[in-house]
Amino acid sequence: MTGEPDDQIRKLEQALIETYRAQPGPALSDTFTQRVMSEIRQGASRSRRWAWAVGIDQLVWRAATVTAALVLIVAVCTVGVVRATGGASAGLFAEEFEPGPLLGDE
Repeated sequence: MTGEPDDQIRKLEQALIETYRAQPGPALSDTFTQRVMSEIRQGASRSRRWAWAVGIDQLVWRAATVTAALVLIVAVCTVGVVRATGGASAGLFAEEFEPGPLLGDE
């Protein structure tokens, strides 16, 4: 093996490429091809149904988020109106709530 290493590597690569291309390919029957195509079509129809379900899930979560935000805004406004009309101070309003046990406290 006397010669440049790059030249030897190129010759080896060429020999491997030619050997790989000379291998016979598998014979595919018509039934195999039809079966593969039907599986591809079934997969495509499943993906459309899945995409539709994901769209519905996103719509539900967005609606839930908007609803929660509206409930929070209404609750804050209601507390503000009750406090303003009742004449109670913030300290008295906070005293009405008794502290409860935290997680793990009993």
